[in-house]
Amino acid sequence: MDHEPTAILIIGYGNTLRGDDGAGYYIAEQMADQIASHSWTGVRSLSVHQLLPELAAEMTDVQTVIFVDAAMPSEIIAQPRLEPLAAKATTPTLGHHLDMRSLLDLAHRLYGATPTAYRLLIPTQTFDIGITVSPLTQAAIALAMSTLLEFVTHSIENEASSH
Repeated sequence: MDHEPTAILIIGYGNTLRGDDGAGYYIAEQMADQIASHSWTGVRSLSVHQLLPELAAEMTDVQTVIFVDAAMPSEIIAQPRLEPLAAKATTPTLGHHLDMRSLLDLAHRLYGATPTAYRLLIPTQTFDIGITVSPLTQAAIALAMSTLLEFVTHSIENEASSH
């Protein structure tokens, strides 16, 4: 790869045609705008519709990866939740869709990548077909953005003070 090493990679994913399921995608788009407006180097944000094996290559030089995803509507959480995530050893499949832990395992097996990983779960109400995001999830997206901005800012400050 011929890009600068990335300290933090944010991968937001979800189906933007299924209501609140697009929350992770939307957050990653907003973070990309924030990264550009702050001129943060070493921070990247990817918006994808699903986790694909190709994303393992994106983690080769990454210190921290944060997966942003919509919680299932049946999963009752009051606010966005940032939690540590560990890789899960998996058996290779012929499918193209992976979960977060399997993708981390794939990145490790193929590239030796071992980033510190987190998942940021976003509260949702409905995955009905449509592009409208519920008021609950709109509010959660705003809170999640604050959480991510605080995490990134804190990480950048810690990195600067260690040099």
